[in-house]
Amino acid sequence: MSYPAYQYETEPDQENSMGHELSQPSHQPVLLNESIHSLAIEPNGSYLDATFGRGGHSKAILEQLGHNGQLFVLDRDPQAIEVARRLAEEDPRVTVLPGTFSCLDDLLGDQVKLNGALFDLGISSPQVDQSERGFSFQQDGPIDMRMDNQHGMSASDWLNRASEEEITWVLSQYGEERFSSEIAKHIVQTRARSPIKTTKQLVEIILAVVPSMAAGKHPATKVFQAIRMHINDELSEIREGLPLVIEKIVTTGRLVVISYHSLEHQLVSDVLKRSPANTDSTSNKPRLKKLGQAVRASRDERLSNRRARSALLRTWEKKS
Repeated sequence: MSYPAYQYETEPDQENSMGHELSQPSHQPVLLNESIHSLAIEPNGSYLDATFGRGGHSKAILEQLGHNGQLFVLDRDPQAIEVARRLAEEDPRVTVLPGTFSCLDDLLGDQVKLNGALFDLGISSPQVDQSERGFSFQQDGPIDMRMDNQHGMSASDWLNRASEEEITWVLSQYGEERFSSEIAKHIVQTRARSPIKTTKQLVEIILAVVPSMAAGKHPATKVFQAIRMHINDELSEIREGLPLVIEKIVTTGRLVVISYHSLEHQLVSDVLKRSPANTDSTSNKPRLKKLGQAVRASRDERLSNRRARSALLRTWEKKS
């Protein structure tokens, strides 16, 4: 039986796109060749793409898998899940897991053992490109920012309910925004007059407090990142999900993680250092070993794909 030949494309020039890939003709996955090489794919192995997006990395993994290989793909975004299910209809090696990192133990079940797993963290480009999702400060739309936009509190709901102290904390902790208290105060003052419902309103609030373009970045970059991370509980999902996957990976199996900013970089390192695979002193427990140095995108990729500029790829292997 033959399987489809998959196509890969190039990424648009979008400042705040971090994460996955589009299936449209102008997009490509970040560090595609490097991530596939790092997985050291066995043709008949079982693999997890924990951040399906629009399937760029998944399709490259499938190109390396044989007839008996398996690929599990995870995403919480309903649109991504729909794309993944279409892929599974044409390729029986694909199993779709709709959910979050923290649900992986239940979604995979007790019997599944993985030869490798890939996490491409952050937001997906399709989410940024759709104004109605509210992730982008470059186009106006409702402030939603939920990766699963069918459940949970939207960013607009949170902004109009949270205390000034909570908003300050979120912007400081998740965005490392030095004007967090000033922005939070202005948000509270603005919503007292009229609810904050659109990305344009939020950008205007930020610009009123932080008018300059520091280091070539739009003043709204860190604020939008912080709110998005809080609404989707991104760091907690990483903290809970990585250990679950590590337990599923067999000895000599690989874990590959692409992260995009300092909070992700540090959290991934901290979680893996504290993993039972590294801290358990029992001699017959497999240990997790980092392989080589962190990999960054080539100069050519960084120039053609701004999303790749901050990407950091790291690889770990289970050792007995």
